[in-house]
Amino acid sequence: MCKEDTILCCAGHCLTAKQKAYPFRGVESDIGATEIKDDEKYTTKTQKCLEVHLAGMTLSSAGIIIICAIWTIAIGISCYLVTQVEVDFKTSYFISPEAYVSNYLSRQDEYFKSGDVVTFYTDNDSVDYTTIES
Repeated sequence: MCKEDTILCCAGHCLTAKQKAYPFRGVESDIGATEIKDDEKYTTKTQKCLEVHLAGMTLSSAGIIIICAIWTIAIGISCYLVTQVEVDFKTSYFISPEAYVSNYLSRQDEYFKSGDVVTFYTDNDSVDYTTIES
């Protein structure tokens, strides 16, 4: 908020009467009804639209019920759609088709896709499994 005693901002010269009465939210009786003109009552047209039109509709009982119903429907649809997501992740999705490794992956899928992948773990330090004889 712009303060009138600061040198970093406009020092309050650009503030309307309503903005100067910010702690009181611009209640006309707090700063005098003669100080606020009709064109200064709202800082922007957005503020005027929100206060005059939208606030009355959203704060009414029907408005609250409609907003809660819309949010409930949106959450329900979102929960349902989350259960329908299929995870299909392959590292090949991130590799360009022109890359050399793409040929390798396509041939690996073509010739070695059948069967199950089995991983063996050994705990024998006396045998060197990296030699041809092993």
